[in-house]
Amino acid sequence: MSSTPPAEGTPPPVASKAKRTQEQIRESSRRREALMEAISKQRSLGLQGAMDISEAYDVPLPWVSTQVFLGAEQQAKEAQPRSNAFGAFVKHIHATRVANHEENVGGSGAMVSASKVASEEWAKLSPEEKLEWAERSRQAQEQKASEAKKVVKKVRSEHIGNTIQGTFRKIDPVLLELQQATNCHICYIVTRNDVMDQYAPRSTTSKRLDDACLMLFKHTVEELSLRLDAYVAGGIAQLAAVTGERKTTLLRRIIREQILHRLCKLLQSRGISREELPAMVEWQNHEGTVIRWGVELVGYPGGVIKNPNDVSSVSLLQQIETAIRTGDCFWRELSDEQWNARKAAHDQRVLAGPLKAAGTKRRRTNTTLQPGAAASTPASPPTANSAITHPPPSTPLLTLSPTPSSSFPPALPQSQFSPALSQSQSQYQHLTGIVEYTHALRLL
Repeated sequence: MSSTPPAEGTPPPVASKAKRTQEQIRESSRRREALMEAISKQRSLGLQGAMDISEAYDVPLPWVSTQVFLGAEQQAKEAQPRSNAFGAFVKHIHATRVANHEENVGGSGAMVSASKVASEEWAKLSPEEKLEWAERSRQAQEQKASEAKKVVKKVRSEHIGNTIQGTFRKIDPVLLELQQATNCHICYIVTRNDVMDQYAPRSTTSKRLDDACLMLFKHTVEELSLRLDAYVAGGIAQLAAVTGERKTTLLRRIIREQILHRLCKLLQSRGISREELPAMVEWQNHEGTVIRWGVELVGYPGGVIKNPNDVSSVSLLQQIETAIRTGDCFWRELSDEQWNARKAAHDQRVLAGPLKAAGTKRRRTNTTLQPGAAASTPASPPTANSAITHPPPSTPLLTLSPTPSSSFPPALPQSQFSPALSQSQSQYQHLTGIVEYTHALRLL
């Protein structure tokens, strides 16, 4: 009996599903009954456990049952990234066409057009190149998965303090055990974000680290945490209230330290050793710093770079500190061409004439006249050639009476002085006699 072949264009017949035998049907029914019996037994055990918990803790049974049966977290298996080599190749073709400003790359048909072009190019690739595109796709998916951020539930402001306290109640024993097991030293500081936050700063440190901070920074870790908390939460004003310093003094100190710290950090990144780093900023000779190190300070408020000690305006000091903290004022590294140009301009200024030292001041001479001295001619002191009158033997060796001498200018009439100046002249003449008599005794 010959079978007639199906007509051309007719779909092939679909194979029918094999029927189960009576033994298979009875075995399936037995397994299902055993499964339902096991589930019912486990359900009764869970219900009995929920009843025990409800009675022990005096909570409603429905709530306990809900927590027992529905409260368990279902941990889904982490999906492994699957490489899609052709998809990565299509994205590459589309990005290339967009970058080259080709026609028909925008709109709803952009990816369709890119897929047609990619299909033609994909057929020309070797198996090694296709494997490379598969590896690129896998790496891109792994990077995307690692960059995905977990949604963090925000804590309400009234619960922040309890949350922090509860977290560190769990962490502190672990850190203490780690310190005892490894002999390491641990230190952490928790500060507020705003002065209105309803919790206090917190710090924990080992004894040795606390002693080290006291020796290096002149403050313990607890004192440092209070200062950091004041600056982070309230800024300069709050820090000045904690430290007791004047606001201007504190601003000037912070500006000087931050400018020097950022300069040293930039120089260290260029390979300058720690021994060669500058110990201070040359505020009066900023061009010298530029010529020596090839860096310049950019964005300094006020237009002119000057020592913070010479700035008396509190608002300007605040602007400088804010610019440094936000990065608007920073040290910029010069290129080789810019550095050479600044050096050449500096050499031209040196050849043109001597540079005036910045910040030098002429000392003020004291022109105050002595009491009793003439306004035009100052009184001359007694000399060794002056006439000396030796006292007779009957005269006491010590006397406070002034002795007239020709080496001192004669006294002016009392009518030319006020009473105060007349008294000063009298005292001057009295002291002059004492000096003359003492000098005569030395010559004897």
